[in-house]
Amino acid sequence: MVTGPSTLTTFYRACSAVSDLTIHHRLSRKNARLKYTIDRMGLENFKAEVEERLGFHFQPARPYTFDRNIDDFGWQTGEDGKHHFTCFIENGRIQDEPGLDFKMGLREIAKVHRGAFRLTANQHLIVADVATEDLPEIKRLLAKYKLDNLSHSGLRLSSSACVAFPTCGTHSPYLSPSLYFPRSHLPASRAGDGRVRARECPFPHSRPYDG
Repeated sequence: MVTGPSTLTTFYRACSAVSDLTIHHRLSRKNARLKYTIDRMGLENFKAEVEERLGFHFQPARPYTFDRNIDDFGWQTGEDGKHHFTCFIENGRIQDEPGLDFKMGLREIAKVHRGAFRLTANQHLIVADVATEDLPEIKRLLAKYKLDNLSHSGLRLSSSACVAFPTCGTHSPYLSPSLYFPRSHLPASRAGDGRVRARECPFPHSRPYDG
């Protein structure tokens, strides 16, 4: 469903209205996703119901394009002067491995960070809202725990896993992450050249057809 532009406040209200429409259907597996609710109600009826809950109509849709679907890694500065660092978290797993103490590193950052941590839709992590005076310490900790390492191929940086990897009951916890992701065999590639979707079960949670 494509709608016209909205303010940040109305966007949050719209998300809440959509959640209200779908959440009570999730007790039934066949209604557990938003697309099933839309299939049942029809797109126009669904949109009208959301608008009724909001108390206003969406603006007409404007032309748009999707140029990319990967994260902007590294440092970015917002309009308010705050700084944000997007970390590469492979397969969305924050854990301590030999030589890669990501979990410990983020714990140490959390002790001094006065901003926020944000999750991206691609399973990575943003250390957000860093004040300029706090930059040296945050950069030191990122470097100490190798959370600032972005020296990977574009193909690896744009990879993602089934969202069930850390949570799904069908996921095999005894398998090494290296089996999911053949790191030594990845070719050098620009970020937009391809996308790796890692999964081990027969269900299409990792959306291979979206890559």
